[in-house]
Amino acid sequence: MRLAFISLIICSLFATGCSWVKFPGVRKVEIQQGNIVDQEMIDKLRPGMTQSQVQFVLGTPLVVDTFNKKRWDYFYSRTTSAGVETEELVTIYFDDEGNLKRMTGDYLPSSSIALRQSPKSAREALEKLTLGLLLSSQQLLLLGGGVLL
Repeated sequence: MRLAFISLIICSLFATGCSWVKFPGVRKVEIQQGNIVDQEMIDKLRPGMTQSQVQFVLGTPLVVDTFNKKRWDYFYSRTTSAGVETEELVTIYFDDEGNLKRMTGDYLPSSSIALRQSPKSAREALEKLTLGLLLSSQQLLLLGGGVLL
């Protein structure tokens, strides 16, 4: 009777799960959760895009803050079969009219100036930079004795 009881306990321990006993040939599944967002999708975003346009590019956000409708969070996590975890987060902010204002997170636009400034102000900043470079090259020309490299 005692041997049967001990055998029953040992069998129930083995039957409860295989997490502490490593069986060869048992495959663990890779777990992916959230929105898959990549750099190509982020590069398609432009300032002034509406919420529906952003949703078309990135998909439905995983988290929409109930107290702040102007913020969308796209979260993605992946756990490999080896137990390695990776997490990515992208947060999109909209202005009062519901147009794309800025974004933060693991992925940013390739041209980082794109979402910080509107196209008009970006053009003006580029013109100021070009004008500043021209003026500084003219000053070098005057100071350098007429030789411009």
